[in-house]
Amino acid sequence: QLKSKRGEPMAFVILEDILETVEVMVFPETYASCYQLLNSSEPIIVKGTVQKGDRGLKIIADAIDLLPDARQKYTEAIHAKLEADTITRLRLEELKELLFNHHGTCPFSITLHFSGEGEVDVDINKDFAVKPCREMSISVTELFGYDPLSFKKKVLEPVKRKRSFRQASN
Repeated sequence: QLKSKRGEPMAFVILEDILETVEVMVFPETYASCYQLLNSSEPIIVKGTVQKGDRGLKIIADAIDLLPDARQKYTEAIHAKLEADTITRLRLEELKELLFNHHGTCPFSITLHFSGEGEVDVDINKDFAVKPCREMSISVTELFGYDPLSFKKKVLEPVKRKRSFRQASN
């Protein structure tokens, strides 16, 4: 954590996964909305722009979210592809109850797959929406014995910057 040239708080963060590390620059505008997450040990998602500098790659952070929050923020829709031979009326009623327990704003759709014969899209109420969360995914997988869910990511527009990292560091 340090101060910008204008005296505003900002940070340089090392983001790591099991393979690599990368430096993330968190400028004051972004820092103000996520500073409390930077000391957390919880998994985070960084939305930003990759910049190539003299010392390698850096990410200029536009937003930083906890993983559960990012699932909701960046998921456009959830689709379930169910194997028809695993479907019973009781199982569909259990699915309906499970999804009602995870009600949210993300559209949900279903396709029934008939092995070797094709697929049928199931017409469900367009107002039927769910909260894209880990608990819901786990429950659906346990219900069917396989993971039928796919998540459609929202299309993200790039953030227009006043000046690039390279210009700022010269």
